[in-house]
Amino acid sequence: MKYTESVGKFNFANAFLFKPLFLLLLINFLVIMKKVLPSYFKRNQFYFYTALGFLVWLTFFDRSNLISQFNLWMDLNKLEEQKGYYEEQLRLVKIEEKEIMGNAKSLEKFAREKYLMKKEGETVFVLVDKDGNLIEEKE
Repeated sequence: MKYTESVGKFNFANAFLFKPLFLLLLINFLVIMKKVLPSYFKRNQFYFYTALGFLVWLTFFDRSNLISQFNLWMDLNKLEEQKGYYEEQLRLVKIEEKEIMGNAKSLEKFAREKYLMKKEGETVFVLVDKDGNLIEEKE
């Protein structure tokens, strides 16, 4: 994988290095919240901790966690940009096709210029510059 492809992607394998720190912070948070929570939450502690654990699991440890969702979202945006580019190129090619297929003279000119086609008994000279690119006649 190239460096440019890995930019913006989170390496989840390195995230496990911070797992003990994360768990320590989570335990401290829960201890503080236990002191701060109103009596309503104290009566329904089991449901609160279950929901909190479920949210933590979905956020960090699930197969479809937020990190992978963010990476997929970035890939989707990149592909949508490419889709727009290719749709524009397709539109330009269709316009060029209509112009060329409009009459026989323009079709012959296109075939001679792009594909170096020739008539029988004709000799074609191709002029190239120092870089090997075709030299085109300016109109």
